[in-house]
Amino acid sequence: VSTNNEFKIYVYRDAPSVTRENYALTQDKISIDFTITDVDNLILSESLKAYLFTGENMVEEKAITSGSTNVTFDGLISNRLYEVRIMADYDLDDGSGLKTNQVLYSGTYSTLANGLPSASIENVLIDSNRVDFDVSFNDSDNVLVPGGLTIGLFIEDQMIDSLKSQVL
Repeated sequence: VSTNNEFKIYVYRDAPSVTRENYALTQDKISIDFTITDVDNLILSESLKAYLFTGENMVEEKAITSGSTNVTFDGLISNRLYEVRIMADYDLDDGSGLKTNQVLYSGTYSTLANGLPSASIENVLIDSNRVDFDVSFNDSDNVLVPGGLTIGLFIEDQMIDSLKSQVL
């Protein structure tokens, strides 16, 4: 029996992970709930960040924390595809296994498109040289520009008269 036996003990650490829980989209906002798990406290201080990209261009960067966290990006352009990345630096091997800018999560999200305005015409009264009617106009996403509304009178496909709206 030998008395100088050496044993190597390996302690494996769990790399940090990110789980997306919920998300909400509007025309100008992306809001995402994450659970960020770092059971071995490997993420280096202040390196955990959420990034928003459109194509290869970074739009915004936010510092976040481990655990349950919400990340909201607002002031965005409607109907645009964005990528959200959660990145961090962490060390799996006590100073000799540093991994920098590691992507822990990546997902694509598209902001909602703006709705088109709509109008309905009611109470139409036709006289020999006059047409009267009521117009109900809906622009819930405020996409119409001032002076951008025209009311046209048509015979078949030909506009014979028009009126520019002064009030939105």
